[in-house]
Amino acid sequence: MIGKIFVSFLIITLVFIMCVRSLNYIIQDVQTNTYENNCGIIEHSTSERNIVIRIDDIQAYYLKDVQIRMIKDALAINRTVSLGVIPINLASDMEMFNFLKEVKCELEISLHGYNNSENEFSNILYQQANEKIRNGLEVLRQIQPEIITFIPPNNEISDAGREAVYDNGIKIISSGFVNREFGFSVSTYDWKNHKFVNYKEVLQECSKELDKGEICVIMIHPQDYVTNGKLDVEKYDQYIKLLNAINSLNAKVVTFRDLYYQGRINLN
Repeated sequence: MIGKIFVSFLIITLVFIMCVRSLNYIIQDVQTNTYENNCGIIEHSTSERNIVIRIDDIQAYYLKDVQIRMIKDALAINRTVSLGVIPINLASDMEMFNFLKEVKCELEISLHGYNNSENEFSNILYQQANEKIRNGLEVLRQIQPEIITFIPPNNEISDAGREAVYDNGIKIISSGFVNREFGFSVSTYDWKNHKFVNYKEVLQECSKELDKGEICVIMIHPQDYVTNGKLDVEKYDQYIKLLNAINSLNAKVVTFRDLYYQGRINLN
């Protein structure tokens, strides 16, 4: 009797172990398919004339469909982008988080503040900035392990904030053209006059910068192409035309990362 009980117990134990192992394999497969993307970062060749398409305010939940569409449409025609990503709540939005992991090898992930509140880094003290940057990097490094570009909200940052940025291993601040800072040359939205900018005007301003030997940084926001909370097809057509017409400027579309590692940015 005892022998039969022991055999039954042994069989049940073996079945349980096999079930646990099978479940573990399934979980691992799901995690791999969902999160893993082990390709190396694609390096885009730079030249004497370089354009960075900087799309800011990439974030959790807000205008997510527009954000994803913009990124997909750019990559579909081999236009890499430098994304200004807001890390707060990003890990909880699994659709956006996983999408960024899927495309991480084709573009650059940049830190765009922590919560992107108004003037978040304009007058910030070192300790506050350091905490925000560390928390932000902890999130974004789950997507792209090396983050080398910081884009301050409103393109403004205090001296203490700048120090905290560099102390955390970030190489480039895209907010202006002072010392290590490489900000935008032209925007698809005129913030001063609160109006949308035609793609031809964007190209004209970009051409001027390139002709002067400068890097042209085009600042774009998903909300530039939205009316009443929904994608504005007419405005979005301007984005597509801009992406296609960039070829006419005889320049390379690259990221800040490309410029840094190929020695196109002088940090001295």
